[in-house]
Amino acid sequence: MHEQIVRALLRGDAAIALHESDRSHVPTVALYRAAFDRANRRPRRRCGRSCPARVIQALRAPLWVLGTLGAVMPFVGLFGTVIGILGSFRQIGMTGQSGFAVVAPAISEALITTAGGIAVAVER
Repeated sequence: MHEQIVRALLRGDAAIALHESDRSHVPTVALYRAAFDRANRRPRRRCGRSCPARVIQALRAPLWVLGTLGAVMPFVGLFGTVIGILGSFRQIGMTGQSGFAVVAPAISEALITTAGGIAVAVER
């Protein structure tokens, strides 16, 4: 939707840009609408002074999911590491041998989950 509004503005067709902004339900389009109203000195219909605050709140609303995942995933990686190491000990106990061939599958699983947890922790 933003691209259509910007293209219309670049062509100088404010009427189409205004129409596209009225059709959209994307929170940030309210900023375009406020800019159109200000440029044309129209009374502000939807936004008022709280427009930026409402847009920011609408954009932040789904971020709790990302915050929760960002906080939990490093612990999932750590838990996977512990489970992988315990799996390697279980293999040693079952076979009565200790060697790379015995512990490698469980250790590789542990390293994969550790890498995933570290990746999420670094991105945070």
